[in-house]
Amino acid sequence: MEKKKWTLLYIALNILVIVLIGVLDPEIKEIDKAFNSVRLSWLVGGVAFMVLYWIMDGIILNYTINCIHKQKYFWKSFKVAVIGQYYNAVTPFASGGQPAQVYYMAKMGVSGGSASSILIIKFLVYQVVLSLYGALAFILKGIYIYKYNSWIFWFSVVGFIVNAGALVLLVFLSFNKGFVKGLAYNFIDLLNKIRLIREPDRTKKKLDSHVEDFHIGLRLIKGNTKAIFNMSLMTAVQLLFFFSITFFIYKGLGLNEEKW
Repeated sequence: MEKKKWTLLYIALNILVIVLIGVLDPEIKEIDKAFNSVRLSWLVGGVAFMVLYWIMDGIILNYTINCIHKQKYFWKSFKVAVIGQYYNAVTPFASGGQPAQVYYMAKMGVSGGSASSILIIKFLVYQVVLSLYGALAFILKGIYIYKYNSWIFWFSVVGFIVNAGALVLLVFLSFNKGFVKGLAYNFIDLLNKIRLIREPDRTKKKLDSHVEDFHIGLRLIKGNTKAIFNMSLMTAVQLLFFFSITFFIYKGLGLNEEKW
């Protein structure tokens, strides 16, 4: 009950901050003009595509869980997906989504290691498909972006390269069990030295169990090209829904220069 009170208080504070920012913004007076040009049907379409994006997130998560853990609970998977979206939105650098999802997946009977492998696989597929969309955008609209603003173009190129490099590093860390365990052991020893952990050996045993579950999950999906393909296809549809939200808002504000 106490946790629920703190959660509600946190949500209320977020809403209060948003309202204060809106009220104190000197351009808030222009909001009447914006509302007068709004086309509600397009905005409703944007909301619908946002919901479709969440539904696809739940479908992909449920599919990945079934591939590794052989459980089919779409409604529970959908709730975990929405929880991830919420905590990504309210925490700095979208850092709170996956830990919250691991916690709630544990309530579904999925071990911490398996939950981590499920989310890592889902994240990797998401990033690969997102990078492919980015490459397609550069091929089709790269010249247009460069002519509009060369700085934006080169920043986008650097961002694309950094994202690709991070993906390669994450894949290496995911499949190199010894390296990951070595890093984790050193971190546990450090925490023990500063007296944040009292029983390092017990903590390492728990870590071994989670790491083993994690890599079992990765091995199960690694050779399953059909599952990877299906996840990639579903993620492509999910991202198409997500990218379309901007278009619906664009049209909803009375703008008509671009077709999509």
